[in-house]
Amino acid sequence: MENEDYPSPTGHKRLPDFCVDGQRACENCHEPGASMFCANCKVTDIGNICTRYCSQHCQQQDWERHKKVCHDRRRLIRAARAFVLIWDEVQALTYDRDYNFIRSDQDRRVIHIGRPDHRSALDYGGWTGEAIFRPFLGSVVPANVDDDVQRAILHRNKCTEVVDIGRPLIDYILKLADVGPKNVAMVTVSKQVSPMSDAHAILSLELASGERFALDVSGCQYGWQESIYTWDCFFRYRANLASYASLDEVSQILAQSMEPLRLAPTHIGRASCELRQEIVQQVAESIKAFLKTKQTSVRSLMSAGNDSFPDKVADLTSHATAKIQESIHHMTVNRGVGRWYLDIENCGLRRMVLRDEELAHKMKRVFLTKEDIDSVRLKYKDEPQEIAEEKRVEEVAQLWNERARKYGCLS
Repeated sequence: MENEDYPSPTGHKRLPDFCVDGQRACENCHEPGASMFCANCKVTDIGNICTRYCSQHCQQQDWERHKKVCHDRRRLIRAARAFVLIWDEVQALTYDRDYNFIRSDQDRRVIHIGRPDHRSALDYGGWTGEAIFRPFLGSVVPANVDDDVQRAILHRNKCTEVVDIGRPLIDYILKLADVGPKNVAMVTVSKQVSPMSDAHAILSLELASGERFALDVSGCQYGWQESIYTWDCFFRYRANLASYASLDEVSQILAQSMEPLRLAPTHIGRASCELRQEIVQQVAESIKAFLKTKQTSVRSLMSAGNDSFPDKVADLTSHATAKIQESIHHMTVNRGVGRWYLDIENCGLRRMVLRDEELAHKMKRVFLTKEDIDSVRLKYKDEPQEIAEEKRVEEVAQLWNERARKYGCLS
């Protein structure tokens, strides 16, 4: 196996209270050691954000000021929570990386992932038309692997995808929570605590009141358990500011960065990105329709009572998950696109991604079955490994070519 010690969780998994609260000062009188808090906008799951008071008297005195941000903050953080849950489902169900979990070293707090060094050419999914997306749980990591390790691998090197692919969900779930997060932007930061790379991207969310938050959906790749922070807290204890760009600017930069590569539509990098963008757009539109059938809105959902909100957001996430699965099935089974194939005539054994539906329809009759390939494997099982591999690939390629010519997929 080719091993890669990545991700490397570093720093505190969750920031200690002193990083978040400092001296736990009262929001009204600023005396330290305040033990009461506003329950309406307190965050303990996807972050640690709290407005503290030393007494009911101070909380009542501060209400005129605090109420201007309290409900908006709660809706924004709830929208962020919903977004993170749905984004995790998008990433898990459309996983396209060629990696597998090997082991985690808890003493060194390092996760080992890798790929086979000498994979047989017969294992290429192009012979059988495997879908380029594979389920993350079970296929990439076993279901019994720790949740933190799962999410670290799931979001590995994917921080810019939140804009490149997840933009429709940002525009709908975050912006339409009706808290008016203005100047939503992607921020590139240089990390103080992880030596594995020198840049990481987060989202900047600013309320109309001027209160600002950092939304970090992929910080879990460094072992961080929070997804949302107050702006100052993130840059004091997690990273340093490097650059700042609006979402439109980021989209343009990402598109321009791909242009020099001139990737063909069938290249995995371009195909996966465009197909996932299509799926996410369908999910965003489906969420709109779903909320309409419930006679509610994103704002109403994010304003639900504390008792009902968890069930409502779980219902929304379940709907989004079902829509992702439905979109993938329609794409890969009904339309036949988003599958590996081998253009042997022009590209040798290089895997390509089916994008053209007419070609995909023809390729359905060309693809080999697992049984076809296994029968060829057995035929040469007593030959030396290198000779057997060469003969197997030659025979499978011959069978493939015969079918491809028969159904008009080769000239």
